[in-house]
Amino acid sequence: MHKMTKMAPVDKKFLWDIFNKIDTDKNGSISGDELQQALRNGTWTAFNPETIRLMMSKANIIY
Repeated sequence: MHKMTKMAPVDKKFLWDIFNKIDTDKNGSISGDELQQALRNGTWTAFNPETIRLMMSKANIIY
């Protein structure tokens, strides 16, 4: 049986600030294009659009 560990408290202001930086069109949601611009892989290049679609579908997000 797995032991549950306590998670650290979430800094909601910090998360909200990040969300607002990613939501560049300020419509209250993050599009695939906005997420792609915000995320970079190890070579500082944008993620492949298919990777972004997969990530958003796994998070059950409409893009």
